[in-house]
Amino acid sequence: MNRAATRTWRLLPAVGLLLGAAMTTDARADAFGLPPGNYAITFDFDFDSDGSIEGSGYFTIGPDQITAFDVSFPFGVNFPYPDVSLQCTVCDTLTFTPDVVLQNIALQFVIQDATPEAFTLGMLSSGFLLHSIDRDIEFFGVWAATPANPVAEPGSMALLLSGLGAAGWGWRRRTL
Repeated sequence: MNRAATRTWRLLPAVGLLLGAAMTTDARADAFGLPPGNYAITFDFDFDSDGSIEGSGYFTIGPDQITAFDVSFPFGVNFPYPDVSLQCTVCDTLTFTPDVVLQNIALQFVIQDATPEAFTLGMLSSGFLLHSIDRDIEFFGVWAATPANPVAEPGSMALLLSGLGAAGWGWRRRTL
């Protein structure tokens, strides 16, 4: 084999690794299909004809479930209900930190307020339910999450081209 062919064969493993990296998909957690991280969350639902109530807060997704949750629903003066705040700092099932988490699996999260009103929030990937047995009310709606501190990551093609460029530059410098 001549020198150029030998160098080409030496580059093939590196090119194969770079192509393999370029073809991988983004890692996703099972919790609501979102990658691990901190998220700002908003809840939106209609309350009969009196208007709209909204809730907001933050939550953290770990490897496969919600690991921290802090949301409030300020009902305001037009509604005869107290403001609701739901929190967990350790969101394992049946822990009180300060509210109780009833379920925390991939696509379902249920937390109950520890106050006498006992509001329960159930989140599914398709929406949510805010419910109180004591007050005999139920609110249905949708929720949306946005990354709280998004980190821009380079695309796989940019990494591939950078790797190929570095390999080509190294090869060129050796041939001069």
